[in-house]
Amino acid sequence: MRDEMIKNGSESPEEVQWLWNEQIALLDALLRAES
Repeated sequence: MRDEMIKNGSESPEEVQWLWNEQIALLDALLRAES
């Protein structure tokens, strides 16, 4: 899904923000799991 969005190059600001929020949430979860 994410690859398709990148290929299309049609991300709206809202979609970009959503992707960033997803990435940050994943990183936060990983950091919490390691500590």
